[in-house]
Amino acid sequence: MSAEAQKLADCGLTARVSPPSPTDQDPVVITLAGGIDYCSSIRVAGVGEAGVLGLVQPAGALNIILAQRPEVGPGFGCPAVVVPFEVEARLPRRLPATDPPGLFPIGVYHRNENFDGSLDSQTFCGIIDLSVGAGNRPGIELHDGRFVASVTWNTSGKDESGFAVPTDATATDSGLFWFFQPSNWELMVKVLDGCGSNKHFWVIGAAATDVKFTLRIIDTLTGNEWERTNPGGTLAPAFADVEAFPCSGTS
Repeated sequence: MSAEAQKLADCGLTARVSPPSPTDQDPVVITLAGGIDYCSSIRVAGVGEAGVLGLVQPAGALNIILAQRPEVGPGFGCPAVVVPFEVEARLPRRLPATDPPGLFPIGVYHRNENFDGSLDSQTFCGIIDLSVGAGNRPGIELHDGRFVASVTWNTSGKDESGFAVPTDATATDSGLFWFFQPSNWELMVKVLDGCGSNKHFWVIGAAATDVKFTLRIIDTLTGNEWERTNPGGTLAPAFADVEAFPCSGTS
């Protein structure tokens, strides 16, 4: 399983991971979401392998510390209002795959600070169990994993898989593929949310190749599939389908 929408109930948090199912070639971003007092600030205070803000971590471990500090000084009142927040933690290195495949645990802590930044209290929130695979990723997960794009290419009568170009995980609705080598990018595709315009998700893309390829996108919610083939021999044209998938989740 991935860490998508894992619950960190002890601190009222949820966590999602991008890409949802990373490999050891991917940089990883974890987004933590929850509620915060209206008059406080919140941030990721530390992600690392050594002692961070008084937290002693075992060798090889990664922990995320979510720090909360009042924005007003002593003696000032604050209304009892809680507002939602989201904050990103970019992991400092690519994570190793386990052999056999398993889970890479990441600890999450909530640090309450005083007005001057000193420690008031610190709470262990839970573990994000992140499944990390080995090798290059053949599919690109878009819109938090609802859509999965994959591509096959062919120059000699045999289909070969294209691979995702590792990114910093901020482009949640678009991705890149390479065919022959990781430094030579061949195809860009994106799935855009056009629900407010025509009640459909749009598929738009372009390629920098004359190789025969077939791009497939699956809506994992419904099983609906979208496909586009370039016959090869000439430079592939750009494409746009503004009715690729209905937003209602039906055919």
